[in-house]
Amino acid sequence: MQRLLSLVIVVLVAMLLITRVAMPIVDGRHTSATLYVVKRGDTLVSIAEQVDPNANPYPIVAQLEKQTHGTLLFPGERIVVPTAGR
Repeated sequence: MQRLLSLVIVVLVAMLLITRVAMPIVDGRHTSATLYVVKRGDTLVSIAEQVDPNANPYPIVAQLEKQTHGTLLFPGERIVVPTAGR
């Protein structure tokens, strides 16, 4: 019984993590997302500016900080970037 309960907990946690990364990030304007592969020299601000050059980058940066647990990025790292809704 304890094994079954542990398995259920692991599956629920995995589902929660998958949906938090895969679901679009919604903050009013940014309603879809794209997978971005970090390149050398990228910063959260530079990535946000690439996604929507005419917008204030900091709402996107705030979402990315939550996802990346800070501002440290690594080349090759994949992050889900909110994009402007169409």
